Parts: sequence; C-alpha cells; structure tokens
Amino acid sequence: MVYHRDTTHKCDFHVVPEDQVGTADDSLYSVAIMPNGNIIAGLKKKVLVELDPRNGEILHTMPVKIKPFFLAVLSNGWIVISDNQQGLVEIVEVSNGNAVTVTRIQPTIDGKPVRYCKGVCSNSSGIYLAVNTDKYNTGHIHHYNCAGQFVSCVAQRLYSPQGMTFTADGQQLAVADRHSVKMYHTM
Repeated sequence: MVYHRDTTHKCDFHVVPEDQVGTADDSLYSVAIMPNGNIIAGLKKKVLVELDPRNGEILHTMPVKIKPFFLAVLSNGWIVISDNQQGLVEIVEVSNGNAVTVTRIQPTIDGKPVRYCKGVCSNSSGIYLAVNTDKYNTGHIHHYNCAGQFVSCVAQRLYSPQGMTFTADGQQLAVADRHSVKMYHTM
C-alpha cells in the first residue's frame, strides 16, 4: 500500500501480475529502495521484483539464488540479499532486468558458519549484517565492505538480532534485538 502524506490510502502495488494474485506463492518478505527511486521487493519464491513507485508497474522480475528475507541497496545500486534460512548473503547487480551475482558472503562466528543471516543495511562504509548461531545470546553485527569482504565485528553477544537501520545523521546503528533496541556508533 502507498499512502499520501496525510496518511490516506493512495494505492496498493502487487508484486505479481494481477491475473496471478493469490495463485502463485507471492509472499512478500522484504523491500528496499534503489538509488533511482524504484522499489525492490523480495519474494519467498526467490524472486526480486522492481516496481515503479509512481504507479506500481512491474518493471522487472528477477530470479535469485537465495530467499530475500532482508534487503539493502548499496549506493552503486547493487542489492544485498540476506537469507535467514541458509545463513547466506548474496550481492547482486541488476543488469538488463537480470540479477547477476557479484559475490556471496558466508559469515562465520568463531570460525563456524552462522545459522542465520538476518537484518542488513548499508552506508558509504559498507554493509552491516545481523548474524547468529542456533543459540540465543550468540548474535553478532558484522561489518563488510561493499565488495563483501569482512571488515570487523561491531557487536557480540546479542540475544537474537533482527532488523537494523541507521539514524538520520548516519552516526549510529539501531538494531532490533528481539526484546530491545540496541544502539551502536558507526565507523
């Protein structure tokens, strides 16, 4: 749904063609905004859909290799996809209506692959990713550069980190940690 500034309903955007609404697995997991203003929606069936924000027109439907539970968009337009179930992240570039894998991130904690990759966001210094094992209080926030290379561990021992975003001034990272919001200074 899209709303006017006064919060009145403006319109709904469907992520599959109208004749397929309710017939295909069109479960919507995530959404992000491209540098050009277009909307990117991540669907359960391992598909990204690019929508025109003015009218909801489906511009591109692009299969991807992992489920897009969480999305972030880098300043160069690359899309960061975080798959909660596989514990993987892919960075894709949209080219001619196709999502082409640039690189894959397989995060680790104490040298072992993580069980879950969750919230993801980005700024000019790179990608921030919430990860954890299959136990509570093992969550980390990892920082990667825009090429997907590990930079640092920003936080450890989080209960179960989920979504995250930057404050308006970009100086802090707000993390939803199941029962609380935790704030971290960014680099």
